[in-house]
Amino acid sequence: LALRHLRVLHLNADRLRELELVDNDGVLEPITTCQLPSFEDLHLHAAISVLPESFLSLLPGLKRLSLHQADDLLSLPPALPSLLPSLSFLRISRCSQLTTIPDSIGLLTSLTECELDECYDLQPFPSGFYLLPRLKCLLIDACPLFHSLPTELGRLTSLRRLIVSNSCNFRALPDSFANLSNLECLEITACADIQAFPPINRSHLTALTHLHLSAIPEHANLPEFLSQLPGLKVLHLHHCTGMQLLPDPITSLSSLHSLHLASLRLTFLPQDISLLSLLQALEISSCNHLSSLPAELPPSLTRLAISECSLLSFIPPSSSSLTSLRSLSLCRCSGLEQVPPSLTNLPSLTSVELEGCPAFRG
Repeated sequence: LALRHLRVLHLNADRLRELELVDNDGVLEPITTCQLPSFEDLHLHAAISVLPESFLSLLPGLKRLSLHQADDLLSLPPALPSLLPSLSFLRISRCSQLTTIPDSIGLLTSLTECELDECYDLQPFPSGFYLLPRLKCLLIDACPLFHSLPTELGRLTSLRRLIVSNSCNFRALPDSFANLSNLECLEITACADIQAFPPINRSHLTALTHLHLSAIPEHANLPEFLSQLPGLKVLHLHHCTGMQLLPDPITSLSSLHSLHLASLRLTFLPQDISLLSLLQALEISSCNHLSSLPAELPPSLTRLAISECSLLSFIPPSSSSLTSLRSLSLCRCSGLEQVPPSLTNLPSLTSVELEGCPAFRG
């Protein structure tokens, strides 16, 4: 429901599970005088300064709470855990006046997902936040006062996914990051001020399978960090313009299934990439310093996509033996003049895209 002047709503609420309420007048009043025990999902778009406890007390079964563009919201009620004991998802988005989160948030023992985005004046989490026993997903997007995550991060042992993005002042993950033994996915994008990745060894982060990094500066010891992740299956490296080398040896990434490289300063790929026996997808785009590919590519490849690599002049003859290749895309590589004739006739190919390369003109 999106009714600007809504004050009282009469309805049969026995089976009500989801309601989206928008109120632009700055006053949020209880929508009913009785509890809604089956109500699970509340999306609140309202210019309110207070989230009334009298309202939340009517929703004891609430599982998902999303606060969006509550521009006048100054704080969250400290009693939130007792009012919403079943809350598993909390999103706070574009709440421009919100500066702090109460320490009591650590008592939300059912919370599994927390998302913050575009909260420009929000201070970092209180220490109580890092006591959440079931938190699996944490997203921090465009929250410039989050300069780092504290040592207490290592206490979130249930964490599966960590995303930090568009936070230009974000500088560091703590050393305790290595203790996140259940972390499966890490995304750090557009954090150009990050100083370094914490030291780890191959016994750390053994559950990490997906890594997405974008706009990471050259001094952030990225190749060394990557070389300690033998369980990694999917690696995306985008717009890391200072990155000139992949981990050496790249066979340290022995579990890799999918490798995506975009806008890097790589001049070559390691020759031993052919030994990545599980690699199925290799995608390279806008690597304008890349002049050659290895003499051999992994025979396990099912997808090869190269685009906008202006210095790449040839595809190695050995690529004609990629019998598992199902998808081939070679686009806008202005210097590409030599391609094995049989490459486009491989037995497993079902998708071929050839565009803007001299080798295919005429």
